[in-house]
Amino acid sequence: MSGGLGNQMFQYALVKNLLSMGKEVKVDDVTEYEHQAETGIRRPLMLEKAFGIRYERATKEEILAVRNAGGSLFAKIARRLSGQKKQSYQDRDFVFDRRFLERDEGYFMGCFQSAKFFEDIAGEIKTIYAFPDDLFKDHPAIGEFASQIDKQEESVSIHLRFGDYLTKEETYGGICTDAYYEAAIRLIRRKTRTPHFFIFSNDVDRAGEWLSQRMTNGTLRPEEVTLVFGNDEDDGYLDLALMRRCKHHILANSSFSWWGAYLADKKGKITIAPSYWIHEKDGSEVARGDIYTREMIRISPAGKTLAEKPLVSVIVAAYNIEDYIGRALNTLRAQTYPQMEILVVDDGSTDSTGGICDAFAVLDRRIRVIHKENGGLSDARNAGLKEATGEYIAYLDGDDYVHPLMIEGMISALILSDAKLAVIRYKNVSEEGEEDIFAEDGMTIERVLRRTRLLSGEEAMERYLLDDGKTIIYNSVWSKLFHRSVVEDLRFPVGKNSEDILYTTKALLRSDRVAYLDVPLYAYVTDRENSIMNQNRGNRRMEDEIPFWKEQIALLKEEGKEEAADKAAYAFYKRMLYYDLDFREAEGMESFAARLEDMMQDEKEEIRRVYQNPFVANGDKKRMELFLKSPAQYETWAKRYEKYVVPLKRKMRSRKTGR
Repeated sequence: MSGGLGNQMFQYALVKNLLSMGKEVKVDDVTEYEHQAETGIRRPLMLEKAFGIRYERATKEEILAVRNAGGSLFAKIARRLSGQKKQSYQDRDFVFDRRFLERDEGYFMGCFQSAKFFEDIAGEIKTIYAFPDDLFKDHPAIGEFASQIDKQEESVSIHLRFGDYLTKEETYGGICTDAYYEAAIRLIRRKTRTPHFFIFSNDVDRAGEWLSQRMTNGTLRPEEVTLVFGNDEDDGYLDLALMRRCKHHILANSSFSWWGAYLADKKGKITIAPSYWIHEKDGSEVARGDIYTREMIRISPAGKTLAEKPLVSVIVAAYNIEDYIGRALNTLRAQTYPQMEILVVDDGSTDSTGGICDAFAVLDRRIRVIHKENGGLSDARNAGLKEATGEYIAYLDGDDYVHPLMIEGMISALILSDAKLAVIRYKNVSEEGEEDIFAEDGMTIERVLRRTRLLSGEEAMERYLLDDGKTIIYNSVWSKLFHRSVVEDLRFPVGKNSEDILYTTKALLRSDRVAYLDVPLYAYVTDRENSIMNQNRGNRRMEDEIPFWKEQIALLKEEGKEEAADKAAYAFYKRMLYYDLDFREAEGMESFAARLEDMMQDEKEEIRRVYQNPFVANGDKKRMELFLKSPAQYETWAKRYEKYVVPLKRKMRSRKTGR
């Protein structure tokens, strides 16, 4: 057991559920509390005082035994030799893990902050945490606040958390912002008549200052607010009892106010919570969503809520794809996020593509068709951008298709995190493959968000330039959702292929936060005969891609991103080695290989400068030197490596992983 009263309540709720399942459970309420005087952090054990709860306590000997952590050096060596493992298990904050309910032995550590840990006995938990009717008989001043709450038809608790939250700004700060509280108050006003707000805080002086500011800017009026005071750490449960009496609740990112709202069983209750609970070093804030109950309305630090449903403009480029466009539009019509305008740009098709698009526009009023003369993919996308009115912009190539949750997943991640750019993964699909690879995949919006990670702008650019094999950000604009402010003045270069390279680079430069959804929600058709990606590979790479990669490097330098520019150059030159091998092996591509090799020789001094950077792998340095010495020798080495070394590495990896 650890933390304050709110945490203790979560932990004891898990204890009660384990006991209800017939398990033997003892509580360690010593380990985390015996050094409080030394640390200066005071969190008294409160369950008995607040609720009269008693539980079976574990002895130190029992704790050491089940953790497999005590004893002499000889005992530790004996345990190691016998193969005994420690049985300590740490929960992942705000993530429900069913294994804690299924294990029959172990030492459990964590806060277990989710109602899912005790949902089977939720009624019993609410009964256990009920307060007696005469709770305030020895606290008449606090009892007066209870009377005031009971007199209000639309009472609203607002919890302001200060104290340790101010000293741990990197963990708790910037979440329950002024914008969060003010948006929550506005929402309460829209949904209720004559609300009365009761302010609760662990620092009444700061709460008074906060309240004064809200009155000055007109968010709150003196006659509709009561500042609750008179309780300290030892009597904090009285505040919880008062919160529970309120009908509606505006939470801090605190387990204390979570319980105040959860225990309040009032008809028509509105509960508002911050969109994420704490900052996580790994960017998993949005993914840790099991602390929220179904009725909670989540508001972001910028004051945004999912209920607002901003308009998303989806731009679909279509040219002579009569066999595919229907499937693409059907998957957009099947999106779980309804607030879309679908701009289909018929780029001068000579088959029945335009007519199919018009037919879909009759079926769905969200679809609007733009017919234009053929100008290529970039020109078609620009035409769609010119007509787009949405707050967010998405793209779909008309021969591909998407998962029903694609738009909802990306827009939810953006709103909850206040990011301006969302990125997803995709699946390669054969033209002759299944009609819908997403059918019956069991994906839910909760699962999508659980696989979401937040990246800073710098981290996102790093992963875009040099993917780590885990976080892969593609060039493609169709794997992203852009806030209009990021791309409003961007246009695609007409008459060029590989146009996404610069567009994505510029969008990332303008994004201080990126939501990365590590789940494939886009189906990319790879082998369609008339696809741009399959046409004239040599010219496309030499005339379009390579100039764009070089322009990307120059752009990063212009923006003062010298290290990023070198990383972009490193990625570019690595890619050139692959292109050269591809040209050498493909029939009729010899001239392209020669041109590329000449370019690399011309730039060898710059290549060597870039490859001196510490982020360049030693193996890549050796490969590049061999290539610069002799592309033919490099080709011979690469073929041998592919034939002998790669299979061996796969075999060793298979033995290690068992797959």
